Amino acid sequence: MIFFDTNVILDILDRTREDHDKALMLLSAAQKGAIKVVATTQSIVDAAYVRTQTGKASLSDFRRVMAALCDIIAICPVSGMAIEDANASAVPDYEDAVQLSCAICEECEAIITRDRKFKSFTDIPAYTVEEYYSAVFGG
Repeated sequence: MIFFDTNVILDILDRTREDHDKALMLLSAAQKGAIKVVATTQSIVDAAYVRTQTGKASLSDFRRVMAALCDIIAICPVSGMAIEDANASAVPDYEDAVQLSCAICEECEAIITRDRKFKSFTDIPAYTVEEYYSAVFGG
């Protein structure tokens, strides 16, 4: 299982972002069953806020795209245990601590994120979209 951080969801949704095309290729690989992907409910809510409150997408468009995305990506709820883990965590960014707890709970083999700080707080390998795409698909 591969964990998509919020910024990867945003890469998928926004064609103006640098990693959009490679993020779509990872999503396509997930759709074909080559990789299994999980994201948190928090990431979906945060992506909704960024996309709809900044005027980049209407709520109806976001809902339509998210319905299709949720057919491909498993959605992990942010549980009370994830909050407890974040409260006890040494990770200085609370949102990262919650995301990391969810990735651990889901037994993820890798975290895909732009946030380089993840590498400092876990033994789970963390990659950018570009790094993971190159490692898995060779280009």
